[in-house]
Amino acid sequence: MMRRRSVPLMRRGSVSMLRPGAWMALGALWAFGCREATSPFVSVDRPSTEVTGPRQLTFSGLDERAPVWLGLDSLAYVAEGVAPFAQSPGVLMKIAATGGAAEPLLPALQFAGGASHWLASPAPSPDGVRAAYVEMWAVADEDLCPAAVVVCDPSGAPRIAARLAEIRLHLMDREGGGSPAPGRSLVVSLEGREFVPLQGDPFLPGYFRIRYYPFQRLFHEENPPLFRPSWDPGGTRVAFSDGLQVLLWDLASSHAEAVSGTDGGVTPAWSPNGEWIAFTRLVRGDSAAASCTHSGFLGPVCRQDRVDYEVADRRIALARPDGSETRELGRGEEPAWTPDSSGLVFRRDGRLWTVPVEGAAATPIPDTERGREPAVSPDGSRLAYVRLLTGGKHDLWVVPFEEGGS
Repeated sequence: MMRRRSVPLMRRGSVSMLRPGAWMALGALWAFGCREATSPFVSVDRPSTEVTGPRQLTFSGLDERAPVWLGLDSLAYVAEGVAPFAQSPGVLMKIAATGGAAEPLLPALQFAGGASHWLASPAPSPDGVRAAYVEMWAVADEDLCPAAVVVCDPSGAPRIAARLAEIRLHLMDREGGGSPAPGRSLVVSLEGREFVPLQGDPFLPGYFRIRYYPFQRLFHEENPPLFRPSWDPGGTRVAFSDGLQVLLWDLASSHAEAVSGTDGGVTPAWSPNGEWIAFTRLVRGDSAAASCTHSGFLGPVCRQDRVDYEVADRRIALARPDGSETRELGRGEEPAWTPDSSGLVFRRDGRLWTVPVEGAAATPIPDTERGREPAVSPDGSRLAYVRLLTGGKHDLWVVPFEEGGS
């Protein structure tokens, strides 16, 4: 019941980002989530107290995203790095669930003087021995066709660029210091940018065929955890997304397979009982086509044939892992399961909601305005999420939670 798609297994020891950046002192990272840090290299732990109301865990002013529980006592998340910290769009961090100083999750991989990595979406295995994470690998920050003169048909077409061309899904042994396990990485090419060679034109060797899919638009505008890995309860398979659908990687295999019925599927989340994979379905809206020729002093040097898709809707959906059944639960995105698999927490209209899987209306969760990317603690008593700040950044919060939504 699954469409088969080959995603190659990558044999590697270490990888490096194509994006430039410099890694600063590792000790500076310890101050990442600490409000009382008196200097960039000194942090004072916040006192640990029981969570009885909304509690802000990070105060760095950076963009902090995609929290996930590491047992009951701590959380992993992704933080933006700026000076004096690592110059990277994504650094994996961890922090106590009651507050305190943050520290690097992968100190053996992210250290001063090491290679620059853009990491995202940490996901510990059910037994806590391993973890999966995503590395943003091939990113086009600039226009694909820089030139002095650009002429588009139709005229006035907006300039766009398919920013992300490849991700890599890595597994690591947490006791091994955080380095990817040898041979346990998948190279995942993302659709949306293709170079088509041409013959007979010395100045124009080919053109770019670009499809600006909804996932590329959201990656550029919001940078949510679109591709995040999620483990099955047995710890033998990992669900993730390539932006267009949900895929399953059996760790005993060298490729991944697409799950039927998950078109447009991103942000997958495997239920604790293993029966469902929840995901966000990105619904394509209207599209606009354009052909743009980029010319230099000697004539045309580059051409783009583009189709730009609007994001018409974002819906919460469920799929059986074998693709035998799908179900939609309504508008929303970024689903997270409750520990008993009876309900989901998700984002809608700029706040968090909860909904039973077997039906009934969704209920807004108090104190989660401007919240997104929820994660329910393993005992179901607390809810972690990131809250939007002025200026578009996010901080990490924890609130008490009951599965009834209170």
